[in-house]
Amino acid sequence: MILTNYFLKREIQKLTGKASERPHQYRSFQEIKNILFICDTKDWEVVRGCIEELRSMKKTVNTAIYSPTEKEVPTWYSNYLLLRADKDINVWGFPDKSIQKQFYNLPADLIIDFSGESSLPMYYMFLQHPSTFKTGIK
Repeated sequence: MILTNYFLKREIQKLTGKASERPHQYRSFQEIKNILFICDTKDWEVVRGCIEELRSMKKTVNTAIYSPTEKEVPTWYSNYLLLRADKDINVWGFPDKSIQKQFYNLPADLIIDFSGESSLPMYYMFLQHPSTFKTGIK
C-alpha cells in the first residue's frame, strides 16, 4: 500500500534535472540488438504486437510491465519483468530493491517507455537504467 508518492516524485524531479548530464548515444536500427519495452498492463496488447514484429527482425526484446493489481497481470509465453503495485512497491512509492536490480541488469541498446509518468515507479527506474539511448512518452 502506497501512503504517498511525494518522495518518489521529488526523486524523479532530481533525476530529470540530471538527465542532460548522463551519456547519450544515438544508434541506427541496424546497430540495435537489445530493446527494452516499458509499459502498463492496459497497453499490453499494443506492445505485444510490436514485440512480435521486432522479434521477427531478429531483435532481442525484454519487457518490463507495471500492473496495479494481480488481476491485471498479462499472460504470455514470453519472459517479462513484472512490477506489481500491490506487492513490489513500498509505502513511499519506490520499487523494491530486488526488482530495481533485475531491471537495471536487463540489456538494452534502446529503451522505449510507453508508460511515461503515468507509472511513477517505472519512470523512476527508466531514468536510472544505464542504457544510453532512451525514448518514450511524457
